[in-house]
Amino acid sequence: MKKLYSFLTLFFSIALLFGCSSDDDNTNTVPTVDFDVAIGSYTLRSITNTAGQAVTGSGTLTVKRENGNTAGFTYAVTLKSGTSTSNVNITNTYTVSVSGTKISFGTDHYYQSGALYASIPTGSGIYTAVFTK
Repeated sequence: MKKLYSFLTLFFSIALLFGCSSDDDNTNTVPTVDFDVAIGSYTLRSITNTAGQAVTGSGTLTVKRENGNTAGFTYAVTLKSGTSTSNVNITNTYTVSVSGTKISFGTDHYYQSGALYASIPTGSGIYTAVFTK
Protein backbone atom coordinates (compact mmCIF):
# COMPACT_ATOMS: atom_id res chain seq x y z
CA MET A 1 0.00 0.00 0.00
CA LYS A 2 2.87 2.33 0.77
CA LYS A 3 4.25 1.80 -2.74
CA LEU A 4 0.89 2.60 -4.28
CA TYR A 5 0.62 5.77 -2.19
CA SER A 6 4.18 6.83 -3.20
CA PHE A 7 3.43 6.12 -6.86
CA LEU A 8 0.18 8.13 -6.77
CA THR A 9 1.91 11.02 -5.00
CA LEU A 10 4.67 11.03 -7.60
CA PHE A 11 2.14 10.78 -10.44
CA PHE A 12 0.04 13.69 -9.17
CA SER A 13 3.14 15.79 -8.46
CA ILE A 14 4.35 15.34 -12.03
CA ALA A 15 0.86 16.00 -13.42
CA LEU A 16 0.62 19.17 -11.33
CA LEU A 17 4.06 20.31 -12.45
CA PHE A 18 3.22 19.86 -16.14
CA GLY A 19 -0.26 21.30 -15.66
CA CYS A 20 1.21 24.49 -14.24
CA SER A 21 3.63 25.04 -17.06
CA SER A 22 2.48 27.50 -19.66
CA ASP A 23 2.29 26.91 -23.37
CA ASP A 24 1.87 30.67 -23.83
CA ASP A 25 5.37 31.99 -24.34
CA ASN A 26 5.03 35.73 -23.74
CA THR A 27 8.72 36.52 -24.01
CA ASN A 28 9.25 39.44 -26.31
CA THR A 29 11.73 38.13 -28.81
CA VAL A 30 13.11 40.68 -31.21
CA PRO A 31 13.67 39.36 -34.73
CA THR A 32 17.30 39.44 -35.64
CA VAL A 33 18.95 39.51 -39.02
CA ASP A 34 22.38 38.51 -40.23
CA PHE A 35 24.53 41.49 -41.10
CA ASP A 36 24.96 40.13 -44.64
CA VAL A 37 21.78 42.03 -45.58
CA ALA A 38 23.83 45.22 -45.24
CA ILE A 39 26.56 43.97 -47.58
CA GLY A 40 26.62 45.74 -50.94
CA SER A 41 26.98 49.04 -52.74
CA TYR A 42 25.00 52.16 -51.85
CA THR A 43 24.35 55.60 -53.32
CA LEU A 44 24.12 58.78 -51.28
CA ARG A 45 20.45 59.84 -50.99
CA SER A 46 20.67 62.74 -48.56
CA ILE A 47 23.15 64.51 -46.35
CA THR A 48 22.69 67.14 -43.65
CA ASN A 49 25.17 69.37 -41.85
CA THR A 50 25.61 69.76 -38.10
CA ALA A 51 22.68 72.22 -38.02
CA GLY A 52 20.41 69.64 -39.70
CA GLN A 53 20.26 71.56 -42.99
CA ALA A 54 20.34 69.66 -46.29
CA VAL A 55 23.62 69.85 -48.15
CA THR A 56 24.27 69.18 -51.83
CA GLY A 57 26.42 66.14 -52.31
CA SER A 58 27.02 62.91 -54.14
CA GLY A 59 28.76 59.74 -53.19
CA THR A 60 28.94 56.01 -52.83
CA LEU A 61 29.39 53.60 -49.98
CA THR A 62 30.44 49.95 -50.10
CA VAL A 63 30.13 47.38 -47.31
CA LYS A 64 31.84 44.01 -47.63
CA ARG A 65 32.23 41.10 -45.26
CA GLU A 66 35.73 40.68 -43.89
CA ASN A 67 36.67 37.98 -41.36
CA GLY A 68 34.02 36.63 -38.99
CA ASN A 69 31.93 39.44 -37.56
CA THR A 70 33.77 42.31 -39.24
CA ALA A 71 32.97 44.40 -42.29
CA GLY A 72 35.02 46.58 -44.59
CA PHE A 73 33.34 49.95 -44.93
CA THR A 74 34.42 52.38 -47.69
CA TYR A 75 32.81 55.59 -48.82
CA ALA A 76 33.62 58.45 -51.14
CA VAL A 77 31.49 61.57 -50.76
CA THR A 78 31.69 64.95 -52.49
CA LEU A 79 30.06 67.87 -50.68
CA LYS A 80 29.24 71.19 -52.32
CA SER A 81 28.75 74.32 -50.31
CA GLY A 82 28.39 77.45 -52.41
CA THR A 83 31.43 77.53 -54.65
CA SER A 84 33.58 75.21 -52.54
CA THR A 85 33.77 71.46 -52.95
CA SER A 86 35.19 68.99 -50.45
CA ASN A 87 35.88 65.32 -50.96
CA VAL A 88 35.74 62.78 -48.15
CA ASN A 89 37.17 59.32 -48.75
CA ILE A 90 37.21 56.91 -45.83
CA THR A 91 37.97 53.20 -45.57
CA ASN A 92 37.62 51.41 -42.26
CA THR A 93 36.96 47.98 -40.79
CA TYR A 94 34.27 47.64 -38.15
CA THR A 95 33.21 44.94 -35.76
CA VAL A 96 29.55 44.52 -36.52
CA SER A 97 26.80 44.16 -33.95
CA VAL A 98 23.19 43.24 -34.60
CA SER A 99 20.34 44.30 -32.33
CA GLY A 100 16.95 43.33 -33.67
CA THR A 101 16.80 44.70 -37.19
CA LYS A 102 19.47 47.37 -36.61
CA ILE A 103 22.98 46.48 -37.78
CA SER A 104 25.64 48.74 -36.26
CA PHE A 105 29.08 49.44 -37.71
CA GLY A 106 30.87 51.20 -34.90
CA THR A 107 28.93 53.75 -32.90
CA ASP A 108 27.78 56.16 -35.59
CA HIS A 109 27.19 54.02 -38.69
CA TYR A 110 24.21 51.69 -38.92
CA TYR A 111 21.92 49.87 -41.33
CA GLN A 112 18.18 49.75 -40.76
CA SER A 113 15.12 49.33 -42.98
CA GLY A 114 17.05 49.24 -46.24
CA ALA A 115 19.14 52.35 -45.60
CA LEU A 116 22.64 52.85 -44.26
CA TYR A 117 23.18 55.88 -42.01
CA ALA A 118 26.70 57.25 -41.63
CA SER A 119 28.43 60.15 -39.92
CA ILE A 120 30.78 61.91 -42.34
CA PRO A 121 33.57 63.87 -40.63
CA THR A 122 34.76 66.96 -42.52
CA GLY A 123 36.84 69.98 -41.67
CA SER A 124 33.67 71.94 -40.91
CA GLY A 125 31.90 69.36 -38.74
CA ILE A 126 30.26 65.97 -38.83
CA TYR A 127 27.60 65.46 -41.46
CA THR A 128 24.84 62.86 -41.36
CA ALA A 129 24.38 60.88 -44.56
CA VAL A 130 21.76 58.39 -45.69
CA PHE A 131 22.71 55.83 -48.34
CA THR A 132 20.43 53.34 -50.12
CA LYS A 133 21.12 50.37 -52.39
